[in-house]
Amino acid sequence: MRSSKVVLTAVAATLAVTMSACSKTDTGTGSGSGSSSGSATPVADIMTADVVTVGPEDSVEHCMRVCTQHRIRQLPVLDGGRVVGVLSIGDLVKAVIDDQGEQIEHLQRYIAG
Repeated sequence: MRSSKVVLTAVAATLAVTMSACSKTDTGTGSGSGSSSGSATPVADIMTADVVTVGPEDSVEHCMRVCTQHRIRQLPVLDGGRVVGVLSIGDLVKAVIDDQGEQIEHLQRYIAG
């Protein structure tokens, strides 16, 4: 890959609120809950407390493996215990596609001489 490191920009205002990621089942929009209204439900009752995280030094490949293994779509990135970013599965797929495009271009130039 062009860069094995995930480059992150801190978006602190948004990320401070999303320290714990909620899944569809956690929020009642999936098959796990029959609740019709979550407006009175405290976030602590529905959040995922055991949050899976990565660091800014982790590779895109590692992050994709973590998302697949844990069946999650968002991955908080911590640096020194602070949230510095959140990766989505879309961010990771885009990084792989961009890298593959660059590799294809490089190979085409190599073949063309």
